[in-house]
Amino acid sequence: MIAPALHRFFLGGHDLEMLTIRELLIEAGLGGAIVDHDLAWGARASAYASDIRASLARGETPVLIELADDLGESFERSRIVFADHHAERAGSGAPSALRQIFDLIAACRKPVWSRWLALVEANDIGHAEALRRLGASRGEIRSVRDADRRAQRVSTEVEEESRRAIAGMMVWTAPPRRHQSAKTWSQERHKEGDRP
Repeated sequence: MIAPALHRFFLGGHDLEMLTIRELLIEAGLGGAIVDHDLAWGARASAYASDIRASLARGETPVLIELADDLGESFERSRIVFADHHAERAGSGAPSALRQIFDLIAACRKPVWSRWLALVEANDIGHAEALRRLGASRGEIRSVRDADRRAQRVSTEVEEESRRAIAGMMVWTAPPRRHQSAKTWSQERHKEGDRP
């Protein structure tokens, strides 16, 4: 394994996981090795093409964090680390990008895997459901989900509009025989999470 000091970390689109990765790197003394163009979620590696090329020329190992690989043929992928669990190359059950970066720097920097890191990881992998499986309290779930929306710059107005749109998407389904109205049946299924 190459020492983290020889890595250059290129941050993908901002969400809670990405900002947590940035904080983890800063706390590990690697803040000077971060390249962050303040990209939106769904970012591509080409946004950093010249920086990646310069990093390779300096003999560093570029670490592309949740950046879709749209680099040209001239880039030596064998010298680039891709940290991502969303893309096809990650495979099913791959660790989160946060865990991948934590493990990369752990050999030399000895960071501590905290409850907050576990919550951020669960949220990124499976949102509120994964947080519940982790045993997160309602307060922890709210705190993590709110922090993620802030990191993604989701305004209160956008969030309220989304809630109204989702509420308007309620689909009425036919209830089983000898059951209450379709409206009541559908509302019960929606509340249980088994939304029609």
